[in-house]
Amino acid sequence: MFRKQGFGHFVNTGFYGRHYRPPEHGGLCRHEVAVRAISEGLRQEAGDKLRVTIISTGLRSTDFTESMTSPEMKAQIAIA
Repeated sequence: MFRKQGFGHFVNTGFYGRHYRPPEHGGLCRHEVAVRAISEGLRQEAGDKLRVTIISTGLRSTDFTESMTSPEMKAQIAIA
């Protein structure tokens, strides 16, 4: 569709994990490195009529773990 209309903008979302790897988050970080590699490749191959943006989110404290009933799972997920 972008080629047909002559312009476009891809926006990929990622996680700061590609910049910093928390312990035991290797799988997530591999995904984020892949998002970066695919986006960079697309940016280089697409030419000047296609924009490619990566938005990297960061950690944020939430009450997500408050509803968990398993103390073990809660401890694994909780961010200090």
